[in-house]
Amino acid sequence: MIRELIRRRAVYLLAVLGLLALAGGVALWAYDRGDDSAQAQVQVVRWVNVTLAVPEDSGLTAVQDFWGPDSTPPAIFIRSLENGDSVIVIDAETGKVIEDLVQPKDRAAVDQLLQSLTVSPLDRSTAAWPYSGEPPKVPRERFVNITYIAPDPASGLQVSLQVGDRVADGSPPEPSYGLGLQNGRSILSINAYTGETFPETTSILPEDKEAFDRFLSTVQPIGP
Repeated sequence: MIRELIRRRAVYLLAVLGLLALAGGVALWAYDRGDDSAQAQVQVVRWVNVTLAVPEDSGLTAVQDFWGPDSTPPAIFIRSLENGDSVIVIDAETGKVIEDLVQPKDRAAVDQLLQSLTVSPLDRSTAAWPYSGEPPKVPRERFVNITYIAPDPASGLQVSLQVGDRVADGSPPEPSYGLGLQNGRSILSINAYTGETFPETTSILPEDKEAFDRFLSTVQPIGP
């Protein structure tokens, strides 16, 4: 039962990322690995204390997520792109494997990816923007009626899609869209129509406030 729930959760996470990508809400950050024989692009993904380097030719993806009944500990789902049969869940605080559902055909690729795994507390003074430095010169992302500059995945900050219902003046519920920014401990919820925050679903630790404010400063509504 737990294994089926993990598979479904991994598929759901990738579906959300797919929706964001279609809406212009996912930025791809990569760098050259420096391997002359392959010249593969690598995406560095950080979530809480864990950092992974994911080659684009690995056939795998790493998705940040919360885990457990109280959203703790946060976790990273590593999943095969081809059919989603292989999933491994990593505790993002300790780097330990929570659940391993990797199929034999994907074992070598997963083991190679896990060799890049490092565990260290986030140094906010040197972490990627928006923790430090200036916003990167990249195209602005758009979701519904707002644009923003996406954080570098190496910063440990993740943009997510939020969907709910809103009711006004006793009218039937209407879909409500928000943009979330989270790092496994703090979360910022932004109204995707106005760019304002949803205070009821925003909870930011004092040590994260400066970085979250920097991201929020890039959010701009489109038009009147």
